[in-house]
Amino acid sequence: MAINRKILAQNIVLVSDTINVNSFSQYWFIKNGIFGEDEFGGSVFTPGLSLVSARDCQLTVLPNQIQLELKSDNADEAQQSIQKRMIKLVKSLSNVRVIAIGLNYIWRVNDEEKTMPVLSRVLFGKSSTNLQSFFNKEDTRFGAYYSQNIDEQTRLKLDIKPSLIKENGMDIEILMYNFNFHCDVPEQQMEDTLLNQLNKWQNFNQLANELVCL
Repeated sequence: MAINRKILAQNIVLVSDTINVNSFSQYWFIKNGIFGEDEFGGSVFTPGLSLVSARDCQLTVLPNQIQLELKSDNADEAQQSIQKRMIKLVKSLSNVRVIAIGLNYIWRVNDEEKTMPVLSRVLFGKSSTNLQSFFNKEDTRFGAYYSQNIDEQTRLKLDIKPSLIKENGMDIEILMYNFNFHCDVPEQQMEDTLLNQLNKWQNFNQLANELVCL
């Protein structure tokens, strides 16, 4: 098989019950050393949204979550962005109760020599259940969902499904691998738990890389 694999997106999501978005102002980011004064071009600050788009990342604050989208798929550059942005942000969240953190890696997989029905059947369509017997036509597309504890704090949820994207003006069928490394955050250990999970970024990145190649 001539399988192509490419990472599409990497992000970190902090989930909260309630966030005062207005407190995440340009002044707040500068005061806490998260962004410099010259990094706010194209940024947006409204009552329900704070969005800063810098060279290396995009940080979005919503009423129930904070998301850091990493723009580089280079592991070292991504790690530098996390150190420079997210770790400083976590240490500044005195008025936000984070209840969960997710480290997410999204990959695309396709095969230049096989159609999506053929590729997805080879990878995920080999079981012999009653449900499988119904989905057994030439145009059937297959996917998968897996969920497993990775360590004492983290559960990996992997959702794999056929998707249609635009590439160079053409529709391309791919398998989308969505890796979510989820951790519930105890209130009394919020900062320590968040920092501990962020320190696992490279290990989880490597694991996702290995699993998408199986």
